[in-house]
Amino acid sequence: MNIQLTVKELLGPLQSVISVVEKNQTLPILSHVLIQLKDGKLTLTTTDMEIELRASKKIQAKEEACFTIFAKDLIDIVRKLTEETIIEFIIEETKIYIKVNNNSFELNTFNTKDFPSLPKIKDSEIIHIKRLILKELIENTAFSMGNQDIRAYLNGLYFEVTKDNIIVVATDGHRLAIGEIKQENELTNKKTVILPRKAVLELIKILSKDENANVDIHLSDNYFYLTSDSITIISRLIDGNFPNYLQVIPTDYENTVVINRQKLLR
Repeated sequence: MNIQLTVKELLGPLQSVISVVEKNQTLPILSHVLIQLKDGKLTLTTTDMEIELRASKKIQAKEEACFTIFAKDLIDIVRKLTEETIIEFIIEETKIYIKVNNNSFELNTFNTKDFPSLPKIKDSEIIHIKRLILKELIENTAFSMGNQDIRAYLNGLYFEVTKDNIIVVATDGHRLAIGEIKQENELTNKKTVILPRKAVLELIKILSKDENANVDIHLSDNYFYLTSDSITIISRLIDGNFPNYLQVIPTDYENTVVINRQKLLR
């Protein structure tokens, strides 16, 4: 099986999903990216079994293909080429040969059926929200997340969604940040989830790419699923009870001081 892709077609989706791939993986296939080409649509998928990233792009190609390839080697090759460069992939059962200009590379591949994927979400609650609003909500609170705290529920971002609002809370046990927006959501009951720190950082990257678009958030008991025009992120949730953040907010203020923000910042 042979296919040809330009650097311009491949590099954008590859850069969108490469961050999930880590150097030391328990399974060798987790260091690979799954590349699918069908009906003129190129889709790249990576996963570490906790987070799955998927990026798609419409391209001018009639071929169909599905294969895995070592992600770090691929991006090292692609980054050194100009956008117009054509890359030829010669796909065999256990090897993939990449031909570009006068160079050739030999990389391992795995059976695509062995590439792990997170379960499909069923019976999830769906929230529609503007990308820019969600980005600001997360960025204004995520800095207070815990990092490698023994209390797992602090190492993430708490989402509380009702039919009238969305509240986001983060705390490391020493500081607390709360963000809230008012919007109508099609929910029957309040939904609460804790999104892991790594997924939050990936989410911020995704939301920074096209701030004018809308996104859909799917919330189930075990997974967080966000879809946009070209990128999808699926993440397992932290299992635990987030502390009652309202109890730690002081209500008996004796003094209130109003100051100029820019002057204080300087």
